Amino acid sequence: MRKFLVSICTLFILAGCIKKTANLASGVDSEKSPKNLELHLIIDESYSMFLWNDTILKVKARLENEVKPKLEKKYASVTLKSFGMTPNASGTELILKSKTESIESFDKPSENTTALRLIVSDGVSNVWRKGLILPQLNNWVQTGSVALLQVLPSYMWRKTSLDAGIQVGFVNQILDVENQKLELHKKLRESLSRGRDVPNLIKLPVIVATDWNAGERWDDQLFFSTPRPLLSGYLLDHLYQNDGQAPTKDAQLSPSDLKEAVERFIRMSAPMSRYLAIELTAEKSFTLKQVRKIQETFDFSFARPEEIEKLKAQQLAEVFLGGIVTPILTTISEENVKNEDVVYTFVDESMKTLLFELIRKVTNSEVLK
Repeated sequence: MRKFLVSICTLFILAGCIKKTANLASGVDSEKSPKNLELHLIIDESYSMFLWNDTILKVKARLENEVKPKLEKKYASVTLKSFGMTPNASGTELILKSKTESIESFDKPSENTTALRLIVSDGVSNVWRKGLILPQLNNWVQTGSVALLQVLPSYMWRKTSLDAGIQVGFVNQILDVENQKLELHKKLRESLSRGRDVPNLIKLPVIVATDWNAGERWDDQLFFSTPRPLLSGYLLDHLYQNDGQAPTKDAQLSPSDLKEAVERFIRMSAPMSRYLAIELTAEKSFTLKQVRKIQETFDFSFARPEEIEKLKAQQLAEVFLGGIVTPILTTISEENVKNEDVVYTFVDESMKTLLFELIRKVTNSEVLK
């Protein structure tokens, strides 16, 4: 009889373990948290983000249709709120805005509610370059969970303001874990930590927002992976010194500055992106919609079908963020203008000639190697 009872108990224990394992695999805890969860989607509205309108729509749809239902199995309730972030008119301070939500609800979630903030950005605008976001980030990470959904592929992160920080890995999921309690995957080398107030650096997980394949999706990495995932991220200094001055839109670049900008673009871009830039030199001005039509004429037969859209996004990012083209600012300020219809032009007409000359030199040297 005793053996029979022991066997029954063993079966119950095994059944419980199997159920718990299945729940973990599906990203669902067996016990629901009594807390409410607010998902705050914070979208960088700087002009460079016009390139990523489709990605932003995909992120919103995924949050609403796939992430939220999963999280509703873990929390008493889940609310999704969207906010925009942009510099103020003088370019000296970050402001948040929303058409549907009060800013007070962002800063102070209601009682028994935890907030998870997801920032969608490319990390290259004045919001980052001038450090406007860092004081806000420093406040957010002290009391809740924050992650950056980076629209640029990881190999381009070195070209963003994130590179001012220290690239690291974290071994926690971010749900219900304050950022400053995230554990580092490896101890920092002394050469990286020297002269820095490491305990007070901002811990920010950074995930590629444009990976949609199973196992690579940002939501799987952040919320639903194994108990100790490896998240990429950065340590950022919240005491970033910015000059408090708005950028000068009409500043004239010297010939040497222009040449250096083109050389940097060629050095940091892929051959297909250089080819797209050459194609654009035939245009006095162009919109994103027109550039996409030009891309449709390119031969991508060398790539697998599932890689083509990613390659096109890479082209756009390297050309539009490479320092050689700029939006005509009046089109951005026009009311109801669509992202695809913002007009761009080369920073200076002389860049077109420089592109031909310098790309020819690079191509010849590559052939001779």
